[in-house]
Amino acid sequence: MGEKTVVLDAAKQYTVWEFVDRARAEGKNEELLREFEKTKYNNDDLNKYKILEESGLMVSFYDIIDWFNKEYLKIREDAKTLQKIELEIDKWEIGKKEKVLFSYLRCNKERIVFTEDPVCLYGIIHRELSIEDDSKNFFYQDKVTEDNKFSTVLKCIGVCWDYDNKINDIDQEEMNQRIDKTEGLDQNVMRQYRTIVDKYYNYLKAYEYFNQKSNRLSKAFFKNNQHTTINAGIYGGDPFRNLDRMAIMFGQGGNEPVYSMTYNLGTESLEKPRFRFREMEWKFGNFEVLDKDEVLNNNYHEVAKTLKLCKTYLPFEIPSSK
Repeated sequence: MGEKTVVLDAAKQYTVWEFVDRARAEGKNEELLREFEKTKYNNDDLNKYKILEESGLMVSFYDIIDWFNKEYLKIREDAKTLQKIELEIDKWEIGKKEKVLFSYLRCNKERIVFTEDPVCLYGIIHRELSIEDDSKNFFYQDKVTEDNKFSTVLKCIGVCWDYDNKINDIDQEEMNQRIDKTEGLDQNVMRQYRTIVDKYYNYLKAYEYFNQKSNRLSKAFFKNNQHTTINAGIYGGDPFRNLDRMAIMFGQGGNEPVYSMTYNLGTESLEKPRFRFREMEWKFGNFEVLDKDEVLNNNYHEVAKTLKLCKTYLPFEIPSSK
């Protein structure tokens, strides 16, 4: 007999823990929490998982990754002619100008923010650059023309403070004009970025969510009956052109198991993920015991299909699970 695993039932339990942590932290889905209180069985979390399944609120990691990968393939094709952002910046703190490459950080409907790439971790200052739609800014609406709609804004971020566009006693408004007119991006480039961000807004919000949560989806802090549950992150720093993998881990080790899976991105369809399992079978006496080889080699998408997040808490939308 081969090695055994309880990974699918464990995925159900961690799905429930993640949901409960979020519901309590954000004060949402209280009706479902009350419904959970009625489940007084040996396999309590497995019954709660069934309730979540029937709620229609859950989306599997498989559906998330499959959708995200398809969107990545499309945006990568559309971004082939998209100019990378590289500007010569006056690095006043070191007394010289340098060319700085900026990579995507976050977006909303008014602005697209990029960060200095790479961020100098041993320095005290790094820079953020944003493309701002002046037509959506109350203070600039009266200055907007059809051919002059966007501004490039530079911001210096310090260890404990923000230094907004004020270099050598140049005030913020003057510095914004200087960047916009002489050292910034032209209107065509800014318009191209705004167009592609609007087209792939949900995809970019998903990238931002998984990339900037420091691989920590749960807000739990090891107190009472809360658990650190599901972690996820994306390898690759350019959602327009170059992403590598998406990794998911649940369980924290110690007296609990650890399961991880990593999917390649940029493939026409999702390939078999890389797995790493650390079992603690004694912890899950009531769970279904499966043959590990069957899970890893034959039903290798089943773990990602079982592990789920609540759509209520996600800052992006994807097609409903079938």
